[in-house]
Amino acid sequence: MGRALGASEVAMGSVTALLPPLFLLAKPLFGLLADHFTAHRSRLFLMVLAGQNVAFGCLYWVPCTNCTTANNMTSSADNITSLANNSISLASNSTSLANNGTTTSNPSESLYSSASWWCFVGLLALGTIFYNVANSVSDAITFDILGDGCEMSYGEQRVWGTVGFGLSGLLSGSAMQWWHTDYEPALALAVVFGVVDLLVCQYHLKMPPLPRSERILRDVGSLVSRPNVAVFLVFAAVCGALDGFVVYYLFWFLEERAEVSSSHSVKLIEGLVLAAETLLGETAFFYLSGAILARLGSQGRHTHARGLSLALAAYALRCALVSAASSPWHLLPIEALMQGPSYALSYSAIVGYAASVSPPGASATVQGLVAGVDDGLGYAVGSLLGGVLYKYAGGAVAFRVFAAVAAVSAVSHLAVYELKLKKDHGDQVPVGYSAAAVTEEEGTGANGAQ
Repeated sequence: MGRALGASEVAMGSVTALLPPLFLLAKPLFGLLADHFTAHRSRLFLMVLAGQNVAFGCLYWVPCTNCTTANNMTSSADNITSLANNSISLASNSTSLANNGTTTSNPSESLYSSASWWCFVGLLALGTIFYNVANSVSDAITFDILGDGCEMSYGEQRVWGTVGFGLSGLLSGSAMQWWHTDYEPALALAVVFGVVDLLVCQYHLKMPPLPRSERILRDVGSLVSRPNVAVFLVFAAVCGALDGFVVYYLFWFLEERAEVSSSHSVKLIEGLVLAAETLLGETAFFYLSGAILARLGSQGRHTHARGLSLALAAYALRCALVSAASSPWHLLPIEALMQGPSYALSYSAIVGYAASVSPPGASATVQGLVAGVDDGLGYAVGSLLGGVLYKYAGGAVAFRVFAAVAAVSAVSHLAVYELKLKKDHGDQVPVGYSAAAVTEEEGTGANGAQ
């Protein structure tokens, strides 16, 4: 929608870079509220879902005069002819104006001062903040329902969010292509499924009894001061930067490739890419993430750290392959194969790690903090640097640079963890273990740990 409004890569990169720092603040803050008011956690969660639905639904009324034109350009050659004739006419008029000594204003300058632009930015900000807060709180709720020692089962639950994501992306992309329209079908589907989500959570989400901590901030502060946790958070932010760049600029790159190759099915391809990413790549890896992570560690230890290194390596290969794509259709198999080992594996490793080290009564706060570092701080860096790099070096070069960053990060993280942290911090709660599980191994038992 930003591209259709006429925004540049740098403008959208600046907007999307300003939003993630708000996630970094909003996620742990809301998690703190959810942990403190445990009896009202369900109501708080419903409020977040409702805010998300209202904000995204209101995007329907944002005036977007260029959206229909942008989509119709890909739907028929006769539309293209009309635009070409209009361009010739506009060029003649411009020449005439220039000869008369008259200057015209820059369209981009008028866009950034228009009501359409600021309505778009404001609603995007509200909806995205609510959406990201809902993600971290729902992760905390999932782990609370699963209980201690069941972190490896998270992916079997999360996979159904992926199924919904993929189906809705396929439906909305197909609808836009079929009716040769702009983004109304996607927004309508978001509202319909959002209402269904609210109703299901209102009447069927049952929260288990949860412990309540009176020293949440002290417990969380002590947790993040541990070197192995701090290092994990740094590289989780790198994962977020990589994912943020891919999320914000993959379709931009796809549409550029479509223009070069004269493809007339852009929205359909985008819907198919989303479906391939989720229904093929993410579904398999989320469902199997527990088994994959378990094979990376010895007796449950160090699994999430090694999983993060593997995901960084997958991001390196993914970005390199995308940079080499010459047709939008080439992105379909790339995303189908690489979304799982990059995004799904990193997401499972990061949220599983957060669940395994969370102090009692602080699960939502820790999930919010870790998610804020990942898709808050990380997304900000990825979108801002990615936008500038994309603007001045081009899409292919930008993806190659991010591939190199991912490769260096994968090797660095694995080396630091295996050679330093694993040995120096063996006396602390090991990565991939909950405090209850460690105490149980020592003979005290999970109840004693609580």
